[in-house]
Amino acid sequence: IMGVLYVCIAYPVRLLWKRVLRSSLAEKDATPLLIVTGSAAARETVERVQADCPSSYRIVGLAILDTDLTGQEIAGIPQISDTQVKVYLHRARNFIRSEAEKIDEYGL
Repeated sequence: IMGVLYVCIAYPVRLLWKRVLRSSLAEKDATPLLIVTGSAAARETVERVQADCPSSYRIVGLAILDTDLTGQEIAGIPQISDTQVKVYLHRARNFIRSEAEKIDEYGL
């Protein structure tokens, strides 16, 4: 009787624990995403990304190229300044360059 009781209690608890772990890991492993768009399509773009892949990407900011909306939020995502965009792009270029150097080291 103890075996049946164990299965009836432990198995649902195990499934619940796995679900909690998966959701917390999905948030940590989400790829940071900077959306660069125009003001006309900004809200639609953010909502589409949030709806289509909610756990794959973590939207870190929104860069609108045709108007300056620095500090404002669109669909809960902060608009970042032109200077911040340049910093993100610089970091991205450096990351790509470092990954390319690693590939060259392996002779691929």
